[in-house]
Amino acid sequence: MAHVQPAKTYGLVLTASTLKGDKVVNHTGEDLGKIEEIMLDLDHGRIAYAVLSFGGFLGMVTNCLPYPGRPLPSTRPRKG
Repeated sequence: MAHVQPAKTYGLVLTASTLKGDKVVNHTGEDLGKIEEIMLDLDHGRIAYAVLSFGGFLGMVTNCLPYPGRPLPSTRPRKG
């Protein structure tokens, strides 16, 4: 009979598309923008940075910037 390895368990896991559009704030509550893209570091198997959008009005001219923060601050509620 073959030996079966137990399944690995993970903490909170989300798809990248689930995070797209989420509001990001810093530790003081200041709005930094919304997640547009999540860039992956394939060599190290981790998130390299998130691209945040900010500014703009009624869909006009939105600015984007990379946010290399670790951990990525978010307004997503934490289980706790």
